[in-house]
Amino acid sequence: PTEPAFFKRAGLSEQPPESTDFLSMQAGAVVDISFKGILKRKPIIVCGWKNKLIVFTARCGPKVGVTWIAEKALHLWRKRQIAP
Repeated sequence: PTEPAFFKRAGLSEQPPESTDFLSMQAGAVVDISFKGILKRKPIIVCGWKNKLIVFTARCGPKVGVTWIAEKALHLWRKRQIAP
C-alpha cells in the first residue's frame, strides 16, 4: 500500500492505524520507481524491497506453503477490515 499524504495536507496530526502498514511506502517513492520503470518499458514494476521479497517468495516457494501463508494473511486482513 501507498502511504497517503491526505492526513498531513488536511492538518491532522494522527493517521488511522490502517494507513501506517508495514508494507506501505511514501507516494513520492512509488511514483519515482514507477516512472523509471515506465521509461525502461518494463511490463511489471514492483516497488520496494519488501514487495519484491513477497513476489520472489510467491514465485519460488512451494505452492502449498505460499497458499497457506496467503490464506492466513487474507484472513488477518479481513479481520481488520471488519473490526470497528
